[in-house]
Amino acid sequence: MLKKIDGRKGLYQMSVNMPASPTQFAVPKYFLPQTYGRVEQEEAAARIITICQEAGCWCGISVERLYDMMQAEYHDFRRYKENDERYHKDLARFERQRILHVVLAIVTLGIWALLFDKPKPPAKPPTLMIPFSGIFMSGFGHVRVGLQELLDRGMIHLVDDVEADSDVIFPTPKLLEPITRFQRSN
Repeated sequence: MLKKIDGRKGLYQMSVNMPASPTQFAVPKYFLPQTYGRVEQEEAAARIITICQEAGCWCGISVERLYDMMQAEYHDFRRYKENDERYHKDLARFERQRILHVVLAIVTLGIWALLFDKPKPPAKPPTLMIPFSGIFMSGFGHVRVGLQELLDRGMIHLVDDVEADSDVIFPTPKLLEPITRFQRSN
């Protein structure tokens, strides 16, 4: 029976001791270049390590939680792109209105500028810190392939959680070997 971590949806306690704490590794969000051999494996490993860092301990992660997290990031990215496109359309409209305002002010010898306010530029959309991720170009299959390759290499193992109707990903000590070797060399 898998034991859930209290108050944390989709996180499970581990029975295997890992050689180091997850907080000992410097992992930019989902980016571990030249550590695992393939981009898909690097992102899958980085996601697992990042979730464990946020939890403060090594833990099992339900596949459902992992996919919910990726889906939320993808929707945030789409919403950001839509807001950015809307901003640029509004900016183009503002430029046309500004030029028209200047032309009308010149043609009317300044009377237009006295009677009408200058157009206001659109407000910039809030910036979004987009993680470096292949899901924005290749979809969720990018991470799924990486998870399967890590599973084949024995770096993670899957346990079926019948209660939650989801598989749970558990990192193994072998997952840390490439990143430990890479961070020691740098």
